[in-house]
Amino acid sequence: MPEITNQTDESLAEAMRQIDMRHLPGFARDIAEQVGIEAAIRIVSAYGGTRLYIPLAIGDEHPLAVLLGREDVDKLRAAFGSGPQLDVPVAVIALRYARNLRIRKARDEGETIVSLCRRFKLCERAIRNIVAPLPDDRKRKHREAEGAKPIRQVVIQK
Repeated sequence: MPEITNQTDESLAEAMRQIDMRHLPGFARDIAEQVGIEAAIRIVSAYGGTRLYIPLAIGDEHPLAVLLGREDVDKLRAAFGSGPQLDVPVAVIALRYARNLRIRKARDEGETIVSLCRRFKLCERAIRNIVAPLPDDRKRKHREAEGAKPIRQVVIQK
């Protein structure tokens, strides 16, 4: 599990603001509706693929309070109750979309491919594919929103 912290670097916060609800799986959308997209992404990043228990009484040092802040924990408790364990989705598409936005922004600001590889733990080919310009920027957005590579058209001659 990643380190639980309430601090979000500026590029991640900016990327999270650009994610919309269609990038999130169903239950992550429910979380985002209650506490906002940034807090939902934090929950998914820290607890994705596991069950999250929201205790009735929670102190300031509790990992969930550190991650979200007391106000958002109270919103979660009000929306989903306390006691039941919530299955938090992995939300691969939303996390990949946010990561790719951060990579493109860092590259646009002059960060090297090698540096991006180390920072994001990806190979050079992956970084180059992420930052490669496409003929139509809408294709890039569509591809990332769907979480897939573009479909190649095959022409069958008769």
